[in-house]
Amino acid sequence: MTAITVPRSVQTLARILLCSIEPNRLYEFLGIADDSALETDSASTPDLALERLSQRTFDLCVVDIDWDTTSLVSLVRGIESLHATTQVLRVADSTEDMSGAGVPTVEVVSLSSPPSLVCKFVRSAVQKAKLQNENRVLRRQLQARVVGEIIGHSEAANHLRTSIQTAADEDSCVLIQGEVGTGAQHVARVIHLASRRAMRPFLVLDCKVHSADSLEHELWGETDDSIAAEGETSGRLVSCVGGTLFLKNVETLPVAAQKKLAGILTRKSFICPSSGKSRPLDVRLIASTHCDLAVLAQEDRFHVGLYGHLTTAVVRVPALRERPQDIGPLTEQILNHLAVVEGKPVKRLSVEGLKALREHDWPANLRELENVVQRACSLDECSLLTAEMLRPWIAQSKSEPLEPSGLSLREMERKLIETTFARCCGNREQTARMLKIGIRTLSGKLREYGYPPRGGPGSNRRLSRAA
Repeated sequence: MTAITVPRSVQTLARILLCSIEPNRLYEFLGIADDSALETDSASTPDLALERLSQRTFDLCVVDIDWDTTSLVSLVRGIESLHATTQVLRVADSTEDMSGAGVPTVEVVSLSSPPSLVCKFVRSAVQKAKLQNENRVLRRQLQARVVGEIIGHSEAANHLRTSIQTAADEDSCVLIQGEVGTGAQHVARVIHLASRRAMRPFLVLDCKVHSADSLEHELWGETDDSIAAEGETSGRLVSCVGGTLFLKNVETLPVAAQKKLAGILTRKSFICPSSGKSRPLDVRLIASTHCDLAVLAQEDRFHVGLYGHLTTAVVRVPALRERPQDIGPLTEQILNHLAVVEGKPVKRLSVEGLKALREHDWPANLRELENVVQRACSLDECSLLTAEMLRPWIAQSKSEPLEPSGLSLREMERKLIETTFARCCGNREQTARMLKIGIRTLSGKLREYGYPPRGGPGSNRRLSRAA
């Protein structure tokens, strides 16, 4: 039999694990020559194979006919749990459909296959494993860049980045816990951008500012007679297909909606209200809360099933007082942002100014820090941010509530425009008519909110939803 060769680009790293009670039989079947560039090892049981796989990287596992389906499934599940890119090739008496055995990822080659076909299977599997490894390396590099947006050098900041990295690697629900103003929405966006769903939508729904009926419509969708000409108003679960839905202040979600959402997450499907048809759920759910959901669940104020789904992965965002050494870098980031927005030179933070900031306990966390720095910079044109400029605003912030009692006029205007824009399925002309404003005024507002320019990619998408 002709010895298997692999492409020159992968010759030095091609490793095969022979899973068989009699590995010599696989050596002969595969036609592996003594001088082959392939590096091989063997394992007689699934446990031994997984032990080998945990110790080093293999491109391919070739499973002999002396392993039954149970052993094969155990191997495949073990490879999945190791998050390995190792491919699996099953040697069978005849080519068979392994998807019926619950292992659709396994390629099958018959004992009667010609050497050229066997060689093709092996080379293809090795190249696929190499490609997946390269993609994983590139993804890790991208993740490192995205997770690097979490500013700080403290132990708490490092732990937060590690938690975000872990959550991004999985595709389960995530619960973000933290005090008011710690930046839960930013953390949720970073998790999304570092995940495999990064190129798909990231939509935000604040449960706190919606009524029970409004939340039902936002989540599941509706058919509104007032915009019948536009057809179905799609809910966030449809608009966010393939992406991430962030439920802010999830503890305020009505109990009925909690129960319904828990059922959807369990079934991994939902019913569209307009069509009555079941649709698969392809949305990752991230939620945030300032409360202890475990206590609320014990008191029957939060659905136990939904709590179980959300706590599959938990990311705790530390309060600012827990990482005072990060106040300096965070303030520099705020000053850089203000300089870009206002088109002015970047202010520097004095040593005394940093000391004044570190002396405050920041009950409203990053939100309070941003407000204090912005106010201090707005009334002074000097290039240095001093303690004298900061202390009056720090003192004023102490008397302000942690959470505003209502929305500002600017926030109410944005909420009205974005809600109407979403109900009109992204149609700008119809949105402008409903709001009784000019199309240029509407486009200017949407551009200010970060929407694409009119006529640009994604500017008028039917399924678009305001975040």
